[in-house]
Amino acid sequence: MTKKSVVLGSIAIAAMLLTASPFAAAQTSWATLDAAPTGIAPPGDALRPGHLGRQITNVELTTHFYHDLIGLELIGKREQLRPFFVNKGLQEVAALAQGVPDPYLQTSRVVLLPIPGTAAAPGGPEMTIEAIEIAGIPKRRFNPPLTDPGASYLTLYVADLDKTLSMLKSERVPVISESGNPVELSGWPGICGKIRAVMVRDPDGYPVELMQITPPPATTAAPGSNVLGARVTIVADNLEQTARLYESLVGPDFKF
Repeated sequence: MTKKSVVLGSIAIAAMLLTASPFAAAQTSWATLDAAPTGIAPPGDALRPGHLGRQITNVELTTHFYHDLIGLELIGKREQLRPFFVNKGLQEVAALAQGVPDPYLQTSRVVLLPIPGTAAAPGGPEMTIEAIEIAGIPKRRFNPPLTDPGASYLTLYVADLDKTLSMLKSERVPVISESGNPVELSGWPGICGKIRAVMVRDPDGYPVELMQITPPPATTAAPGSNVLGARVTIVADNLEQTARLYESLVGPDFKF
């Protein structure tokens, strides 16, 4: 089976905008669908990274996985209470778009986990996981195969893959990769250097790829951060049609 990939320079995710990844080598040109892009997209109307929405089972478990074990940042104190509240926006979505019975019984609570290295400049706003725990209405777990169109996964660039994976295994985090260990990748669009990666699942079954690049990529993360950046991968049925859709949403800032 032939696989094609496209690196999105700026892409609409959850009604917000992602700017180009700052992790490729500092080269010049952006390419067509026939070649991988290199360098950083020029500035334009896409202002900053947005948020990556996640519906979760438990705020504490999600915080422990992403913040305590992997090293994402956390908005608010680690020990603070995060009580449930009425989120009218989610209620309207449940009522109008999803046909959920009795949507106004729904309450929710949120934890925000900024991803180091995803700001355009040090200290700038970062791409953030917005993890929402919903209670009061029926739910079901949904884990599509990674080959299904519409599936997606988060890649986190880490400074020490072996140490991170060892901590995750010590807490029985499921490893998706067949060997249970990192594998070397021969290459990846927009990334230069030696690549080692492993795929795991977070507490709700979301796939997360942990990737270490040698030499380490340029990053806006703080010194000593285990997480150096991130990328979101979306599985498409038709690569060209998907790229054109995002191009129509984002406008001339979109590069691929």
